[in-house]
Amino acid sequence: MTTLFEKYGGFETIKNIVIDFYREILSRESLAPYFVNVDLDKLIDHQTRFLSHLLGGPSTYQGKTLKSAHLGLHISGAAFDEVASILCWVLDDAGVSEEDLKTILGVVGDARSVIVQDNGNA
Repeated sequence: MTTLFEKYGGFETIKNIVIDFYREILSRESLAPYFVNVDLDKLIDHQTRFLSHLLGGPSTYQGKTLKSAHLGLHISGAAFDEVASILCWVLDDAGVSEEDLKTILGVVGDARSVIVQDNGNA
């Protein structure tokens, strides 16, 4: 059985998707402030490993839990939705099938309650 990680080209493809993802996020006035003083190279490497693991690739992700990584960032529901929309667009642009896109976005949607912590805007 082929994993989504293998199906879409492994680390190199996933890394390119993550780079495109953050390029688009940083172009948005509403999202860029969340990434002030963030080491983007480190974040891209981290997210590449995390997404690769989620897609069935090698378990090389070593990092904080989603909750602890996003704690104190006051991420609103609107910001979460915008990021999910960007991810959808980037994955679609990378050739991810509609069925696989639904699977991936399902995992992302399941994380909403852990990431969105801005009371009143969830």
